[in-house]
Amino acid sequence: MTSEDPKLFATYRVLAAEHSSAAADHVADLIEQLRGIIADGVTNGDFTARDPAVTARAVFEPPPATTTPRTPPSGRLPGSRRSRGRACLGQLRQQPAT
Repeated sequence: MTSEDPKLFATYRVLAAEHSSAAADHVADLIEQLRGIIADGVTNGDFTARDPAVTARAVFEPPPATTTPRTPPSGRLPGSRRSRGRACLGQLRQQPAT
């Protein structure tokens, strides 16, 4: 627990802040990979998505129930709330088997 070792957690925060651009680049790459997978699925007729980029962000972002109160708002992806809502409304629909 962070309360058991505040010095260790302080060190973690410094390291995370110093390397946040690497983490952001990695997340952006993962979302782009998901976008490609979703776009391919739409092209192949496996499922539908109005906007593969929005859907990819929604798939990547965890739902609110899995986030913790300790998760800072800055740790969320920009526009993720909107993306999550669009995905929940059927942004990505599996095509029925033929």
